[in-house]
Amino acid sequence: MEDRLYHKLINKFIGRENYVGVINEFPRKPVQFFYGIGGIGKTYISKRIIEFMEDNSDNIVLKIDFSIPEHREKSHALSFLKYQLSAKYNIKLPAFEMAYLHYWHKTQPYSPILREDIPYLDEVDLTNDILRDYFSLDSNSLKQVSKDIFEASEEIPWVRVLPKLIKATHKLNRAKNDVVIKRKNKHLSKLIAKDASEILKYLPEFFAQDLIDYLKENGEKNCYIFIDTYENLWTGQRGWGSLSLKDHWIRELIKLTPGVQWFICGRDNVPWKKEDEYWEGQLNDLEVLEFSELESKEYLIDAGVLEPEIQSEIISTSKVPENLRLSALRYHQLREQFDATPSVEEFEKIPNDLFERFENYLQKAERDTLFTLAVPRFWNKEMFLLLTKELSTGLNIFDYRSFVDLSFVKKRSQGPEEEWVIEKSLRKAALEHLSNHFPETIPFIQETLILYYKEKLTALKKNFVSMDSVRKIIFEYLYLLKSTLSNQELLQVFLVEIKEILTTLEDDELTIALYEEVITEVHEQEGRVLGVAYADLSALYEHVGNFSLAESLLRKALDLSDNPMDQVKLKSNLASLLTSGRISKGKLEEATRLYKESINELLSTNVNTSYGGDLKLYLEIKEGFAVLQCMYPGNVQSKQNALNIFQEIYQLKKANDYHLESLMNTFHNLVMAKTEKLALISSGLQGIKEKVSLKEDYKSVLKTYTELYGLEDERVAFVMSSFGDFYWSLGSRMSALSNFRTRAFHLFKKAAEIYEASNDYNSLVELARVYHSLGQYYIEKGLYENAIEFYEKATDGYDEYYGPLNEESANVLNDVGVIYMHEKKYKSARLKFEEAMAINESLYPDEPSKTAVSKINLGHLYGERGAYRKAVRTFRDLSNEIEETDSHYIEILRHYKNYHWLKNRGTIDKKFEEIELEIKRVVALKRKGYGVEDLDSAGRPRIW
Repeated sequence: MEDRLYHKLINKFIGRENYVGVINEFPRKPVQFFYGIGGIGKTYISKRIIEFMEDNSDNIVLKIDFSIPEHREKSHALSFLKYQLSAKYNIKLPAFEMAYLHYWHKTQPYSPILREDIPYLDEVDLTNDILRDYFSLDSNSLKQVSKDIFEASEEIPWVRVLPKLIKATHKLNRAKNDVVIKRKNKHLSKLIAKDASEILKYLPEFFAQDLIDYLKENGEKNCYIFIDTYENLWTGQRGWGSLSLKDHWIRELIKLTPGVQWFICGRDNVPWKKEDEYWEGQLNDLEVLEFSELESKEYLIDAGVLEPEIQSEIISTSKVPENLRLSALRYHQLREQFDATPSVEEFEKIPNDLFERFENYLQKAERDTLFTLAVPRFWNKEMFLLLTKELSTGLNIFDYRSFVDLSFVKKRSQGPEEEWVIEKSLRKAALEHLSNHFPETIPFIQETLILYYKEKLTALKKNFVSMDSVRKIIFEYLYLLKSTLSNQELLQVFLVEIKEILTTLEDDELTIALYEEVITEVHEQEGRVLGVAYADLSALYEHVGNFSLAESLLRKALDLSDNPMDQVKLKSNLASLLTSGRISKGKLEEATRLYKESINELLSTNVNTSYGGDLKLYLEIKEGFAVLQCMYPGNVQSKQNALNIFQEIYQLKKANDYHLESLMNTFHNLVMAKTEKLALISSGLQGIKEKVSLKEDYKSVLKTYTELYGLEDERVAFVMSSFGDFYWSLGSRMSALSNFRTRAFHLFKKAAEIYEASNDYNSLVELARVYHSLGQYYIEKGLYENAIEFYEKATDGYDEYYGPLNEESANVLNDVGVIYMHEKKYKSARLKFEEAMAINESLYPDEPSKTAVSKINLGHLYGERGAYRKAVRTFRDLSNEIEETDSHYIEILRHYKNYHWLKNRGTIDKKFEEIELEIKRVVALKRKGYGVEDLDSAGRPRIW
């Protein structure tokens, strides 16, 4: 069964049709060179082409295999080709035969030339054969010349009579006046005085001339010459000098045989094009590649390997056809031996036959270098020189180019710094060989590479190179460290040596990937080090907008921490994180608790020092807490608390000579807090006047930021945006105040231009908010197409940063619904309001206030359509769902009252009076510390 299967698999032809298709290149390129690693299928491709060619009786097909040692020598190779021409096609090469006989005599001058001693000599009379074929003599002339010359016995060496033979026929040539014969005679006459090495040089010329003469006389004939295992021509003597010399005669023979098509198969590509541009138009060099995944599966299924798990294991090891064949044979051997399906583990190793083929092919220095370079996942010239020197493999800089041109060395990347890899299956086999026979070698090579990459990392801190180079250095350094260190040791090295470099790169994707790689295997019992890594990774996820994962990691870091100061920092960071992204009431309350705890713990840790001994940390926590206080909706007291804290921070920074940037950042927060407080406690003309008084503060902040960073900086854009929000809150549709909205528009527009020019992912959400504000401006102006254009841009930004389900995009959907209301497209408006509600309900299932705006607009839609009962029901339900301190509560009550009055056709009933009393009660709360925020400010969802 094994023999039958072997022959079936060896003749299986899959995925190689494109290589056989090179016959379509005829006669544009006379040389087709197939190269690739051993077992890739070059010989079989050649066999298929030969079968195709031999189907045509007009084709002359010659084959020679350099795996046979005798065929590698020039004279024997040419003689063997001549023999095939004679034996298979009855084609004679008389000039070559005479030159070859003369060469043979020169190499063995003291031996008689007997027919059985000459390789591939035809079983015919030597004398008559040469005279007839070379000189084209008729039978009478043949007898006359033979009588004059051959009176000696058979033992007299034939070559001694060759000069007499040429001389005796000279007069016959003159009589015949045959130009071809005269030329051959002249060339052969010159060989008499030459030594063997000189005659050897001319053998290809005589071979080529005889063959071309025959093809000219027989125009219907085509000649194809196939050479296999071309690499064996250099067995035992590789190197560029020998490489060029050993096959020089083949190149010359190809040049001397125009019209002959050559097919050559070898492991390594030839350097002909590099050395001689002539070959650019003559040589078609084709690398034979491994099977694709699909082709490999097809091959294994056809071979009877049907289990998907075993198929996957075999294919993951190698997709080289010969390796697949060996694995399939092993599969059936195991199945027959144990009468059961083999386990997947049986195929984890490379078949022994594979490595043996390469061992026989390579010299010792090349094998040792292969073993060494199999340890790194890739290598370049610098690493080649380092490792060959450190391990004394026997190769040096002069061997680099010849080594990388070997078939099993694959180019990994283009560019100024070439990078190479060992073919996957051979690399795995080499590593297995090292592990089994030289186990101490692998750690030594790894340590050498670790030192190499460590030096590269140190250099990066002083001189930054390209991002691709940095990625490669870090990934390879970690790959090697994972092989030699414990997980905790790896993490410590990462945090000490690599973290600093990653910080300077500002590549969140790369940094996250590396952090996740190094912490995957670290157990939580390993404490503080893992906690630091969790905290770092949390900050990275927060930076890219993945707040839920950032929160989860930060909580893990806090659980692992046992250091009081670390806990203070982690709690304040968690509090800050809870107020980023999606903010719920529960998160606001937890963040407040965490800020208070972190401040108290900081002050109690170092009771004998001011600000807990760390003023910077104290100010950071306090400022975060103040920002949090501003987030409480409608609470005048919380706004005042924020103002007090910002004032304290501003004074402390000023007193301690903080940098102007930090000082102005606090001042900016202070001004925004004042704006929000005034929005709660001020109304009417007096309120507007009090708000306008803050305009100079905003101008001061904008002026300072512009001087610090320049007009095109993103930080300036952020101030412009907040300044625009301030102007928007001052304006209204009243003509006297509409100018404030126009000023806001110009600030938003300029901010958008700055953000767009920066093209920074980290500013994506800020740009989206500016687009959102511009969309609201165009709604107010009645330019609905412009508004929708900016709303679409805003949604794209929000979705990219937060993901498809986010509150900001829900607010945009609500505003688009308002546009449709203006355009009387009520069905479209209702769908947008409902879509916005669905998003916010899924994000905040326990917070009805998040869907309030959409429900208010839906109530108005019912009212516009005259469905007053639905409108009343909507506002009644909403007034029962949200708290009285909510910024929308009074608005909801007023609409509830109005639609109730419309439903009753202008009748004031008891319910109407109850609603009116409730409105008065809530307004009174304003004087007791709660306020109702201005609902008409930029970026907030619009109400119809």
